[in-house]
Amino acid sequence: MNSRQLIVPVLLVVLSASVVAESAIPEKVSDWIPTDIDFAAMHPFYGAANRVGTVWDVYKSAGNVKVRKNAWKQDYPSIEVAGGKLLCANDGEFGSTVFWQPGKAEKVAISHDQVQEFFSVSDHIYALSGIAHGGTNVGEVLSFVRAEKTWAISRLCKLADEPQVAVPETTKTFLVLTYSSLCRVSIDGWIQLLVVSARWNGLHPRSLVVGDDGFAYVGFSQRIAKVDLKTGDTTYLIPYEGIFEDDVKIDSVK
Repeated sequence: MNSRQLIVPVLLVVLSASVVAESAIPEKVSDWIPTDIDFAAMHPFYGAANRVGTVWDVYKSAGNVKVRKNAWKQDYPSIEVAGGKLLCANDGEFGSTVFWQPGKAEKVAISHDQVQEFFSVSDHIYALSGIAHGGTNVGEVLSFVRAEKTWAISRLCKLADEPQVAVPETTKTFLVLTYSSLCRVSIDGWIQLLVVSARWNGLHPRSLVVGDDGFAYVGFSQRIAKVDLKTGDTTYLIPYEGIFEDDVKIDSVK
């Protein structure tokens, strides 16, 4: 048998795995399966999850937490506020500039913080700032307060590492997802770590939603994390049995 003949069965295995995965993804997170499987960074499962694993987006619809494939796109963050707009031209390790654009006037540079996202809680304006590059992995929450012609920017709290997304929890608290943790932050600046050294570390955590059931949900590669907001206890969910093995097969021929 020559090498060309060998290619066909290998491709059939990979395509078969992909088809199974596509057809077996429950839309509601309540239909996903708990898994106790964990693996270190050098394990083949981890490598496949990092390189080819589907990254899941969790979101709410009609009161239900649902799941879809994450359509990742990197836009410059911005937020509309009274009198204008705050925005950040964030080019990662190549530099970042935060601008204030009053109305239709020219935008004015006000800082060089590496803002990932702007958001508001109870009319307060905040931003997630940080960077992960090389040996650097830092993050913080910034507070923006309107000054006479610009904005006063200060650190509300420091984070474990680079932040990914923030979601309001109450009128006085919000949740922050980072590369390796989930924390609760108050508008007064105190921080409570709910999950430390999470299994999504290095596996593209992209989305976070607060359910109506007392849990937060984190979407990342292959799995979803279900976090008890009272205790921080975490259950990891998969869409179907065999997803780890399927991704290893796909990864082996990439």
